[in-house]
Amino acid sequence: MEKELSKQLYKSTLVVLKILPMCMAFSFMLNNICHDHVVNLISHVVGSNLLYFTFLYLTSHVFKFCNYHRIFIHYIVVIQTISVIDFYIGIPISNVAIRGLCSTISVVFLIVAILMYTHKRLKNSSKNENNG
Repeated sequence: MEKELSKQLYKSTLVVLKILPMCMAFSFMLNNICHDHVVNLISHVVGSNLLYFTFLYLTSHVFKFCNYHRIFIHYIVVIQTISVIDFYIGIPISNVAIRGLCSTISVVFLIVAILMYTHKRLKNSSKNENNG
């Protein structure tokens, strides 16, 4: 079961690796041709953020990254989502409040990352003591 899932993830990663650069190149080309806010949306969603982080997330599963390494991908997605929503829809709070919100989210993710890192180190340390 796990071997079949790993094989499916490997195949889907290969497909994404083949298609992703083409989609990104197309969106950058479109963004360079038209310099307005509508195409700027294409740059945010297709060009550099959504597809890139989808790729990172898929590869993190294929190469079996631990949750500690994935937390950074989750952080970037959350911050970019807030940024895009504020830019295109508008969050009805001041820019100072949005910076405060992003700073709070950053601190929370930093604390979670530190806790995950120390937990991982303690787990590896106790595993090494039991083997040695």
